[in-house]
Amino acid sequence: MSWKVKHNAKFLLLILVISSACTELDYASTDPIVGRTCEGSDQCETLNKYCCVIGAYRPGLKGECQKRPVLGQRCSITMFRSNAYNNLYAPYVGACPCVEPRKNVCTRSLKYRYQLGVCQPW
Repeated sequence: MSWKVKHNAKFLLLILVISSACTELDYASTDPIVGRTCEGSDQCETLNKYCCVIGAYRPGLKGECQKRPVLGQRCSITMFRSNAYNNLYAPYVGACPCVEPRKNVCTRSLKYRYQLGVCQPW
């Protein structure tokens, strides 16, 4: 093999190693719980960090786990209760409630009561 072919092969191998390392770093930064399908918030691990969110009021609709919002992010306090989940583990509609509900509150307009609110300090 000529020196150009060897140089190109080494260069391609280096690019492959760097790209695989970047892929591993990117995979490690993603949260494995967010995006998981669920029927209730009890399927989303810790309740103070995650909740189950459905898109609409429809029985039998499965939701997905999402992180609870912090100050300034969109939030909701509306739960969809059913025969299976008629308790604190019922899924939320549209978004999760705020992190630390004793310190933060989800405020929304009374005129637009079916829209999402915003997390603000109490």
